[in-house]
Amino acid sequence: MGILLAFGVHVGDMAPGPRPKMSEWAQQLNDRFASAGLRARVLCWFRQTGNFAVDAAGEALIEIREHLAAVTGTSWILICLPQLEQQITGAHLASPPPVEPQTRWTRGLAFRVDHIDLTLAAPASWMTYHGVFEPVNNQIVRVWKRDPLTERDTLERSRRPPWGTISRDCSKRLGGMWTSRSLSTLEGVVTRVRKNPEDLTLRCTASPPGCGSE
Repeated sequence: MGILLAFGVHVGDMAPGPRPKMSEWAQQLNDRFASAGLRARVLCWFRQTGNFAVDAAGEALIEIREHLAAVTGTSWILICLPQLEQQITGAHLASPPPVEPQTRWTRGLAFRVDHIDLTLAAPASWMTYHGVFEPVNNQIVRVWKRDPLTERDTLERSRRPPWGTISRDCSKRLGGMWTSRSLSTLEGVVTRVRKNPEDLTLRCTASPPGCGSE
């Protein structure tokens, strides 16, 4: 199965209060995998919003997802590394929406987490107050999030919609459970795991809190 990228639903993007510590989750997950007799391991993470790289080591995806949910209390989607890289490339090549005054279009991807019928045709594109949505298929949607700018062309952070609102917009339009990320987050975790996965494994084995980014 190789390396999988795991993305959690609404981790640190909607709920008030401090974000969970990814270092603690990584250690708990690796301890749980080992206790269950699984060879899977968390290799690294990026940011504090539930973005892990996991060495599946031939284990079943359903088992890995069950342990992720048990430790974190939320649902997860697992995507193989080459597939994610392909979707990132496609998102960069896609044409952005027309320019709007005092708006920055922030590229990202939304992923459906629950089971769907892939035989159905991809739905049509749509727009909400939060962004523009272009489905790739029934499971993946390219997103341009509408981030407001000040008169000085800097981000208006107090009015910037979190990525959780993008996930919610996908659920309202298409049904099911969704999670979404900016391309910068997706590229960050891919870059981290591509640098030296063998070294990451050794660092996690020696000291789990040191294998990610706080």
